[in-house]
Amino acid sequence: MRTEGDTMARSGRLRRVRVDSRLIIGATLVIGSVVGVVALVGALDSSVLVYSATRPLSVGDRIGSGDLAVADVRLGSLESGYVRAEELPAAGSVVLRPVDAGELIPLASLGSPDGLDVAAVVVQTEAALPRDVRPGGVVDVWSAAALDLGAYGPPKVLAPDATVVRTIEGSGSAVAAAVELLVARDDLAAVLAAIANADAVSLVPEGVALEESS
Repeated sequence: MRTEGDTMARSGRLRRVRVDSRLIIGATLVIGSVVGVVALVGALDSSVLVYSATRPLSVGDRIGSGDLAVADVRLGSLESGYVRAEELPAAGSVVLRPVDAGELIPLASLGSPDGLDVAAVVVQTEAALPRDVRPGGVVDVWSAAALDLGAYGPPKVLAPDATVVRTIEGSGSAVAAAVELLVARDDLAAVLAAIANADAVSLVPEGVALEESS
């Protein structure tokens, strides 16, 4: 038979248990919040060492140690897309797409020479080069076919996305210039034919929209 004293004692124990449970839950929430904040701050503060280019790199350039500088940056989820400092490019690696000076070097921009599908060609322009035509830049090669009596046909694109290797100021004209380009092998025959036919060749920097004549 339970006495009044037993009932009061049991009630007191239940109250103590409830108080202890609240303390435990509260402490758990506080600890969880602290751990989350620490993890977040650590993630925001994390940085990695990757390579950047010390000079403009053109398609076909072979990579040497002098072309690389180490940069300490925060990339987050993009980290895997760049060349890490501890992953020096393999000997003989070449540039597969242009990289500007100071730009972080994407993994996809380097590879084996076997991955190149371009050929070098020098074209002569009849007009002054646009300001944005410079080594490492990307241009579209346009041509107007030479006709009789010094006339020319409508212009058309011969080779899109050609890479400028170097420019050579023409000696026979105040405005003409010779430009060495890397063009896709599929476009090489058309470019060589335009050169052989003395067609009017122009270079249009990437991002400048022109309407092609039909």
